[in-house]
Amino acid sequence: MTKRINNVLKEMLLVIVVFGVLFQVIGLFVVGDLLTYAIGLWIGIILSGGMAIHMYWALETGMEMGEHAKAHVQKHSVIRYAVVVIVFFVLAFLRKNAIVPCFLGLMTLKVSAYLQPYTHKLILKVQGNQDSH
Repeated sequence: MTKRINNVLKEMLLVIVVFGVLFQVIGLFVVGDLLTYAIGLWIGIILSGGMAIHMYWALETGMEMGEHAKAHVQKHSVIRYAVVVIVFFVLAFLRKNAIVPCFLGLMTLKVSAYLQPYTHKLILKVQGNQDSH
């Protein structure tokens, strides 16, 4: 099961980066202040990747804790959201216009989670393996 979860995490990180690059390219044509957009977007992308890794770690360690697992996972969920709030506050003071692109970068985590089953099937198909396990 750990190997499967590792593959899921890798696939999610791949989708996060791919959508980050896609949003960056779209920004070249749409955004006026490209530097602020890029800073915000890539901070969001890095946060998304970090959150995905942290979720994986919190779930893996929580599964070994038995009755304390729920509290462990909840505590680490609060930590992730606190980090996001802190980053948004810092951006609000330093580069207010970077908040929206940062949020866009954060949403790549959601996109990667929703697309992961399809990403997995696509990767298996590219590798020549039709088995979806």
